[in-house]
Amino acid sequence: MNAAKAATTGLALFFFLHSLFPYRSFARQQQSGLEQVLHFSRAGIRLDSLGAHVARETGIVFSFNAQRTNPGQEILLPQRTMTVKSLLEHLSKKYYLQYVISGNYVIIRNVPVPAGSGKKANNGAPAASVVKRRVPLTVSSPAPAAPAEKRPAIAKQLWKNPYRVDVQPLSQTLVSPVNVPTTLLRKPGMVIHSSAGYFQKTDTAFRRSVSFTQRPDTILPISSSVVAVSGRKEKDPMRLMITTGITADDVFYLSPAIHAGLPWLYAIAIWNTNFKVNGFSYGAGISRQLPGNWRLALNVTTGKLSADYANRPDTLGIMGQIRVKAQLSRLGIQAEKKLNNRLHICFGPVLNLLHSTYYYNGEESTLASNVMPGTDIDRTYYVIKPLYTLSNSYSSTSSSNNKLWIGFQAGLFWRLK
Repeated sequence: MNAAKAATTGLALFFFLHSLFPYRSFARQQQSGLEQVLHFSRAGIRLDSLGAHVARETGIVFSFNAQRTNPGQEILLPQRTMTVKSLLEHLSKKYYLQYVISGNYVIIRNVPVPAGSGKKANNGAPAASVVKRRVPLTVSSPAPAAPAEKRPAIAKQLWKNPYRVDVQPLSQTLVSPVNVPTTLLRKPGMVIHSSAGYFQKTDTAFRRSVSFTQRPDTILPISSSVVAVSGRKEKDPMRLMITTGITADDVFYLSPAIHAGLPWLYAIAIWNTNFKVNGFSYGAGISRQLPGNWRLALNVTTGKLSADYANRPDTLGIMGQIRVKAQLSRLGIQAEKKLNNRLHICFGPVLNLLHSTYYYNGEESTLASNVMPGTDIDRTYYVIKPLYTLSNSYSSTSSSNNKLWIGFQAGLFWRLK
């Protein structure tokens, strides 16, 4: 009996904890989105440009009504590097911009400035006609659902969840309306942020409210005056990508390169040189987005190299030509750090495999009988000389050998498209 009771209790506890997992996962996902780091090149930026910058770097969409909020408002940033959360708090405290977070969207609206604060509203007009009357943020219980036959057809789905955020009103005379509802479904974990005090203007045309309340289901048109910049283009995995840059490593000191293809699969072309030996390499690479502005890439390239040693005497004193031909194959793991919208750096280890073959007067040879006695062929005749090797198959009786080593590569790239 005790064992059966313990098993029943454990099973019930398991299902209880399992039921809580989706809400914890949603909260962590929303929190990680707000903790994304933003980088700015200057301290001042327009509000609409700020929304576009945030969308490009994080995929979070800023949306606001341009008739109520001035998109050309100059925003002064306290620092060049901020998280999305600290940026929203700065907008709320410094510029009285109230915001509502719903999934990947941030709805921003202007809050009239308190009288006597000495500041101006976001649209640049003095906040003179302001009544110090606080409108509380209220939560009401769900009202009984209306009969199905009386509900608007376009809003039937909204009745399934009576709790929602209602941002009203938006102008109903806007041009080129888009079918976007102003009534948003309230999801678990949705956060509503409000400044310390919300004041209503006496002019009824400017009265707005944000509350958790049961209101009639209405859908109002939103036009192009509602500025919403989407980061979908930056996040599209099928967009064309072309980057060019310069890399350097332990054997090649200057290597112009170009990558072309998709963000996750691309072709590589490189011109390698160490100012003594030059050669063209080609290959392919794959990459994966990491949290923040990081990517992890895996690149594979191969290319041919050669070096000539002319007028070398053999054992009989006859002058001949020695040529070393090599095939260099490389496998590199690169960490890429995005510095801004177009510039990024990359660095990481590279596994090198060098296959070398010796030729004397155009014919493959071991060189043992074609060079002066006592000559260290492996150290004297080569295409590239690594700092060390993990393995070296050189033999005086073989005309070819393989060398294996791990090097390090770093580069600077600029995205053309």
